[in-house]
Amino acid sequence: MHAAGPGIWRENFKSRKMRITLVRTWNMARKLKIMENEKYTI
Repeated sequence: MHAAGPGIWRENFKSRKMRITLVRTWNMARKLKIMENEKYTI
């Protein structure tokens, strides 16, 4: 179990990092979209 631990943890860490990046980009895109919508409404 201990031998497989580091590899699995590394994969989990990688996917978590990817997910954080995805969420961050998605939030940025959503903010940009909201800003554009406000620009059009004003």
